[in-house]
Amino acid sequence: MRSAFLNSFAVRDGKAFSEETRKYINEEILSYTDGWPRLLDVLLLVTTNPEHPYNANTLHAKLFLLPLPTRDSIWTTYLCNKHGDKGPVDRLMEWAVSKDDKSYIDDHSRALCGLALGWYLSSSNRQQRDLATKGLVRLFTDHLPVLVKVLKQFAGVDDPYVSERLLCVAYGCALRGQNDATLKTLAEYVYKSVFRNKKPPANILLRDYA
Repeated sequence: MRSAFLNSFAVRDGKAFSEETRKYINEEILSYTDGWPRLLDVLLLVTTNPEHPYNANTLHAKLFLLPLPTRDSIWTTYLCNKHGDKGPVDRLMEWAVSKDDKSYIDDHSRALCGLALGWYLSSSNRQQRDLATKGLVRLFTDHLPVLVKVLKQFAGVDDPYVSERLLCVAYGCALRGQNDATLKTLAEYVYKSVFRNKKPPANILLRDYA
């Protein structure tokens, strides 16, 4: 029953998800030791679908509210264990890193992909974190207003890996981009969020990227 439920996630009509769905996930999926990894696998399959009720907005909302140690035990451990197995974790990241044309993606889907990949930056696996950073730069180069939207959604995140690398992504996009008008939007947001109160974070890499 659990397998059938999880396998149906990517193909079910969005209207087929309800409060009962949430209860079933909490009571029947997450009560098993393999519940979180299996659920996260299917969430990453639908993460960029704007019409899906369990897209990256749901993943982001859940992860953002978890205390850092709890998030590490669930999400970061999951990322590291799945690295290199060619499953949903690798597929999303490898697609973002690839040089494939991504101009067809609308802003909504691009932002959803950015939210999911933004959480990859919490990984303790350096290679995984570097690939996610590169993928985010490819995704948001010349799409800086969408990047600013994603940065705002991560404002206040309690993971220094994430906040540092997001500004690394912003720096990379600023260097690679061709649109000076949107660069101003990004620069103003970074200034206000990092430097305006004259108390920038102690992280020297974060300040350097900013």
